[in-house]
Amino acid sequence: MSFRSFSLIFLFGIILNSCNSKSKETVPVKAAFQHDSITEYITKTYSVMELNGAVKKDTLNLMQSEVIDTDGKKLSVKNYSNEGELLSENVFRYDESGKKTGADYYRGGINTMYFKYELDDKGREIAYEAFDKNTDTLLFDGAMLYENEGRLRKDGYYIEDNFVWNFEYNLDNDGKEVGYVYIDPNTGIHHATVYRYTAYDENGEWVERQVLEDGFVVSIQTREIRSISTEDE
Repeated sequence: MSFRSFSLIFLFGIILNSCNSKSKETVPVKAAFQHDSITEYITKTYSVMELNGAVKKDTLNLMQSEVIDTDGKKLSVKNYSNEGELLSENVFRYDESGKKTGADYYRGGINTMYFKYELDDKGREIAYEAFDKNTDTLLFDGAMLYENEGRLRKDGYYIEDNFVWNFEYNLDNDGKEVGYVYIDPNTGIHHATVYRYTAYDENGEWVERQVLEDGFVVSIQTREIRSISTEDE
C-alpha cells in the first residue's frame, strides 16, 4: 500500500470516529448540481502484478469520483467501496459570486460534518476547519501553502497546538500532477511518490497513470471521464 493510500484510509477512519451523528439531513443532490452539464471523473486505483515482464493491473483498492461544473468548480468528491457502493461524499458550497466557502460531509447519506474554507486572492484554499454537524464542535483544522508559482502545494494540520506539514504536491507547468511527498510526522522522513502517465483520451485528458515509489510501480490508476446532462433532472 502506498503512503498516500495509508494516509487517506487513516484520515477516513478519523472522520468516521469523530462524526458518529444521528442527523437525518441527506445530500441535496439536485440543489448542488444546478448546471446545464457536469463532468464526472471516476478514478480507480489498482494493485499491480508482473506478467511476462510487464506490470499489469491486479486488484481494485480504491475508487473515487469528482464532479466538476462547466466553470471548472468542483461540486463534489465521492468515495466508493470496491463493489461500487457510495460510502461518503463531500458536497462543496459556493457563494453567489462563485467563491468556495465550505463543504458538507455525508456518510451513508447523512450530513455528519461540515468544513469552512479560507481562500487567498487567487481563490485557492489556504486554511480549513472541520466541525461536527450537530454540536458545531471543532474537530480538526489545517492549512495549505503555495510555492514555486503555485507548482508546489504544502498541506499540514494542527495537532496539540503544533502545526505539522505532512504532504507536498508537485505540478508541472501545465498544472498536471507529477507526484507528491509524504512527510512522516514521527520521523520526519520524506517518502516520494511519482506519477507516470501512460494513456490519454482524444481530448488530451489522462486516463491511465502508474504510481511509483523508489522507482518501482506500486499501483495503477485509471480514470473514466463522463459528461452528464442535468437539464432533465
